Amino acid sequence: MTLNEYPQRIETASLTLQQAQQRLEKLREQLSLMEQVAILGVLAARDEHGKPAFSNETARAAELARRLATHAEYQALKDTVLQTERDKMVRLAQLERLRSEFKLALLERQEVIAEKWLAVDVATMQRPRTILGQ
Repeated sequence: MTLNEYPQRIETASLTLQQAQQRLEKLREQLSLMEQVAILGVLAARDEHGKPAFSNETARAAELARRLATHAEYQALKDTVLQTERDKMVRLAQLERLRSEFKLALLERQEVIAEKWLAVDVATMQRPRTILGQ
């Protein structure tokens, strides 16, 4: 890849990463909404006497975990969130690799330029000089 191609590739990778982040945020919002609905269901549950079916925090937490574990749509969404997180991490690694490659290419270009300038300076210094600069 040429030095001139890096900025566009970095921009594209950055936008792709941003899209993955936005998708992840939306998925997490959906997951949170499903969790809130399940919590409301647990809190609203009543026994045959009209009393709360889950009277203590431990019982409510256990029932919530059971409901979420058996909720197919919730589990599928949770899997999608995990896959999207992995995808985001891959995209971040790709972006960082491109940035590093670009920095390295810039350094290599600077080194070549410096070597050329050094060669010019050395060549200029080696020219014999006369007393009056002639």
